Formats: sequence, structure tokens, C-alpha cells
Amino acid sequence: MKLAKSSMSNEENLFNSICVGNLKEKIDQTKVNFFQNDTVDVYISGPFHKTGKSHWVVVYGENKDAFMLKSSFLAIYISCLLRQWKQVTNSSINVDHCNTYYDISIRKHQFGSESIWRRTGPKNATVNRISFVYSHDSKIGDTAGKEEVIGAINFFFMSMKQRAENPIGPLLLDHIHEKADKLYRYFMESYKSDELAAEKITRAVNKHFSGGPNMIWNDHLNHWLVDYDIIRILRKHMGYSSWSEVQMKEKQLCYKGFTTKNELPPWDIQKESY
Repeated sequence: MKLAKSSMSNEENLFNSICVGNLKEKIDQTKVNFFQNDTVDVYISGPFHKTGKSHWVVVYGENKDAFMLKSSFLAIYISCLLRQWKQVTNSSINVDHCNTYYDISIRKHQFGSESIWRRTGPKNATVNRISFVYSHDSKIGDTAGKEEVIGAINFFFMSMKQRAENPIGPLLLDHIHEKADKLYRYFMESYKSDELAAEKITRAVNKHFSGGPNMIWNDHLNHWLVDYDIIRILRKHMGYSSWSEVQMKEKQLCYKGFTTKNELPPWDIQKESY
């Protein structure tokens, strides 16, 4: 018993020796290193096959500190960079997917039967995610389209990284100043100058996406999308004109566990009011 007690005392002494110095500073630094490589979940539904094309729907995970990123900016920003990228590489990524960037308001209940937005906080605000649709001329079973979807996602993450020349912060802040006055005023009140606000945005976006994507395949659209957005995508980006044109396999991509016993929402469903 005495030996065990002595051994335990030695362990305690050894543990105490590693707790010396400014432990708070060490914990703060560890926290930075621990979280800086967090991946971002990317949910991919598809492929949907329609008129010789394959289509994938991509929804990014939580925005967190990158909440200022909006699809109106991304459509232009990614398109500009991708066009230049294709000029210096042999990339086959279709630039047209940039035109489909869209800020969705996520479903209140994942895979739930109730098709309403999730709302939070005292202002009853919706919860938004970034999404896009990737279309590829292909036959069923062709893997090239899937490889291009992966390429488009990886290019997105590369474009979010901090860099010396033309970092994303000033570019995004200019867009916010022009298109989102309320958000711009928030940054000015918080950081007092365009330069400091732009630096903050650059660091926040870089940190959020620095861990890269965690791609989750074979998702269902009603994981995040309300019925209005599901039908909007089917109609606008895939060319369907009614539910009768959507095959059972594609309906099951839209709604998890869908069978012929389930009711489909009206094709002319209206968007929920903010």
C-alpha cells in the first residue's frame, strides 16, 4: 500500500510539473491549433439524370465565422477565378455551375414532413447555407461528372485561402458595401475602418475553410432544402416541368425513404415569406 501511495505521489508531482508557467496562454494556443484544421461538411445529392445530363446538388455546412459570404458574391468571384484557372490549367470544371450559387434557408426538421424554414434568435431569422448545382454532359455510369464536382468543391476551398495578392477580404467587403448596407455598417461599427474589417474577413474565411471539405455523398435534398427549393432546382437547373417527369429513383434522391404511398408537394408551391 505504501509503494502504491508513493507511486501515485510521483505521478502527481510529474503532472504538476507540466502545469507550470502561463497555462492559460498554452491552452489558448492549443485551442487555435486544435480547431484550425476543422473540416467543413459538404453534402452532395445525385446524380439526377435528365436529357443526357447528370446533375448534382451541393450544400455546404454551417457558415460559422464565414457568415458574410453570400452567393451573390460567390457567383462572380468563383466564376472570375475559375475562368483564369482554366486558362493556365487543363481543368474541365464547368464554369456555368457558378451561375447556380444560391443561399438556401434550411429546413426546420431534417428529412421532416413539415416543409418550413428553421428560424432562430429573437429576430426569428432563418438559417442560411451556400448551395450550387453542377451539371455534366454524361451517360449513366460515367464517372467524369463526379470528378468534376469534386474539382469544383476543391477549387472553392482553394479560393478561400489567405494569400498575399488580392486576398478575399477587401473584395468581399466591397461587395458587402454595395449590396448589403446593414452588414457593412456592422463591420464598420465593429472594426472602425475598411482596412481592419477586410483583414478580419480574410482571416475568418481562411480559418473556416482551412481544414478542407468533408464530402458526404448520396445525401437527400430534404436533408436541408424545403419543398420550394427542391422543386426550384428540379425545374430551373435540371429541366423538369412536372413531378410526372421525375423518375422514382430521382424522387428518392429528393425525399429520404420516398415510396409510392408518399404524397408529393404541389409543383407550383410558393416560397415561404421572410
